[in-house]
Amino acid sequence: MQLIKLVNYSVESPLEGSCLRDVNFSLNRGEGVSVVADVRHDVRLFMRGLASLVYPARGSFFFRGKELDFSDYRNLLGYKQKVGYVASDASFISNLSVQDNLMLTVNYFENRFPMRLSDDIMKLCMQFGLDARLDLRPSCLDPEKMRISVIIREICKRPDILLIERPKEFLGTASYDMFKSVLRSFVNKGVALIFYTLDEDFFREFSTRRIWIEDGKVVENGKQGIGVAACS
Repeated sequence: MQLIKLVNYSVESPLEGSCLRDVNFSLNRGEGVSVVADVRHDVRLFMRGLASLVYPARGSFFFRGKELDFSDYRNLLGYKQKVGYVASDASFISNLSVQDNLMLTVNYFENRFPMRLSDDIMKLCMQFGLDARLDLRPSCLDPEKMRISVIIREICKRPDILLIERPKEFLGTASYDMFKSVLRSFVNKGVALIFYTLDEDFFREFSTRRIWIEDGKVVENGKQGIGVAACS
């Protein structure tokens, strides 16, 4: 089943000086796509575009065969619920506790107002060692716990697609192993992955195909590499 299709898709990020031009790309259920690039900003722009955090300058973006309408933010909510975004620029609302942020995700996408986190989410919090920090505000968390909080929030959405940036960089060994275990269960359910990683083992386990971003163009099976982008 095809989940995403981009047709002559172009997107820009003036602040970072990045742009992607006339991208033609598709993603099917259960695929694991490794992104390789010369410039890290291009990877981030591609991920943010797929997460609908930046809007296309031109072209078409299809999800499950239907073209997304970017004219109104509310038109994108159904799509946003199906996409998990685990990246360094993912953030929480600063004046709410971690628990309130997690519950807000349920409220926002499912239009229900639980009094507490579900047993499944609490189990994840305990497995990742976040349960004792749920009452803290995001600014009180170290970088690893902040990334774990983002991971759990995105899992709350029960996504069809997970976008993952440098998963090993902000996680300790135990948390990283736990995250890979969670990903395995997602892959077994047919969730599609798009990721940028410097970890060869992660690449080998989760990649079914590779794309390369060259000079603002997305190329299938471009230059050789595991997904390593030059730091810039």
